[in-house]
Amino acid sequence: MMIEQDILRRTNYGLSIYRLVLKDFYPIEDPIHFTDEEIDLVKNPFNNHRKTLKLVKEELAYRFSDIEQPEFAGGPFEFAALYYKIEGLPLYQLLNHVMRMNLDVRYFKVHAVASPRPKPIVANIVEPPRVEVPQFSFFRAPIKNVWPLKNITVPEAYELIKTDAYARVTSQLRGLDNPEEARAFKASQFSYVTFSGVFNNRKDSALSSHSGLVAIDFDHLDDVQRLKERLLDEKRIETALLFVSPSGKGLKWIIKKNRTEMGHTDFFMAVAHYIRKTYQINIDPSGKDVSRACFLSHDPEVFIHPKYLTA
Repeated sequence: MMIEQDILRRTNYGLSIYRLVLKDFYPIEDPIHFTDEEIDLVKNPFNNHRKTLKLVKEELAYRFSDIEQPEFAGGPFEFAALYYKIEGLPLYQLLNHVMRMNLDVRYFKVHAVASPRPKPIVANIVEPPRVEVPQFSFFRAPIKNVWPLKNITVPEAYELIKTDAYARVTSQLRGLDNPEEARAFKASQFSYVTFSGVFNNRKDSALSSHSGLVAIDFDHLDDVQRLKERLLDEKRIETALLFVSPSGKGLKWIIKKNRTEMGHTDFFMAVAHYIRKTYQINIDPSGKDVSRACFLSHDPEVFIHPKYLTA
């Protein structure tokens, strides 16, 4: 099919698809290693994490098999379908988004999708850890409103940002030249969330439960797209959401607080130090406040960690 051929061309014959799935099981290591031009045996998450997975490049794509399970064989799309539990068009759309291939959405409406092929037989399947989807408080505009309307999740925030919910106000804000006027407009027109947790009202002492997320603000950037690409390639910090700020000149980087023994402020300061040392950028220090408000803007290219799309 044309869809599959185009995806394979953009993913090194499907090798990047295998790596995408395997990284969710083995996030600290690079799961695929080469000796000369051949790939070493890989841990198979669908066979008790044994090093039995074989990846071999054929004419059109890398094919997988298991040296202990002859029936376990297929291509990159079958492998991804085993993990994401979707196939056909929904799977292609998911891969297009997560791997930032930028295939035109109209493309999926033009090309027909063939009937699903048989799935490989999987013995002793080991499911990945269950994904806990963080919740946090959502507040209606204006910013003076400190009483939350409801709790929402990462996927729900992603939908609000990606769809046209805030397209009009975002466009209006970016059309304002006067900084004071723009600041007042944003404060009065943009709904917001407290990504770091659920609150009874918006103040640090009213925290009901921490979400395990921390919001990092990058303001007044010279090259928004370049920093976005670098953050998405970041190996040490897990990105939950990443989107362009209301002004269009900054980024909102929502990250997983992966050091449970550290408090919110200590973790924020550690990340700020790491960003300053690694990227030579100073981040907005107000993020150290656990009740920090984060305005939701319109960004059709918002990134969400793929685990939240299938949770």
